[in-house]
Amino acid sequence: MKSRSAIEQRLWQLMWLASLLSILIVGVAALLLGFGLANPSVPTGHFQTDKTLLWTGTNEITLNPSETFIATHPEPVPNAAFFIEVEASISSIDPLAAWGIWLEDDNRQWLVASVNADQYVTARLCDASFQSRLEDCMPLVEPTQRIWTFWKNFHLINPSGETNQIRLSYQPNQWNAGLELRLNSAWMWDLTWQVPLKPIRWGIWAKSGPDESAQFI
Repeated sequence: MKSRSAIEQRLWQLMWLASLLSILIVGVAALLLGFGLANPSVPTGHFQTDKTLLWTGTNEITLNPSETFIATHPEPVPNAAFFIEVEASISSIDPLAAWGIWLEDDNRQWLVASVNADQYVTARLCDASFQSRLEDCMPLVEPTQRIWTFWKNFHLINPSGETNQIRLSYQPNQWNAGLELRLNSAWMWDLTWQVPLKPIRWGIWAKSGPDESAQFI
């Protein structure tokens, strides 16, 4: 018969092993989630995907300090199932240089989903006449995390000079008047937005920082 100390030692070893396995499982799960394992499936329906930006008239845009570039895609998307996916990069030593996708609603306001050169993301509702300061536009409320979509760092955003992919998608009735934002294929936010009653005008927006020029490709 084993002594009490031997039994206690065995129990302590089993508890230590169980704790180690729990930590390992949680760590692996967190890593997989971080790489998008639990992301929603890719939507179906009408889509626009763009890797060249040739519809803007050029595939390389140089912006002087505090300059803004706005382009409207020639083909609106229907107010039915759709996703818009654009790949581009912005190169600047100024972290405030940024680019994004905009969608216009029935009130002539723009939803703008944007990333900057410092690997931050934001989603805002702006007047269609706005130019460079997204900070002057109202952030949206993210219903899943119940947060405001101010500038937020996201580790899957590539740094200045590297390509990022922004995708906005909509599935009717998936939830109340919402879009899904993905960055480089990873889910970022659900975005509360009233889908227009007519085909949706959309395009891209880019700006340089106040002190440095930027190149947008």
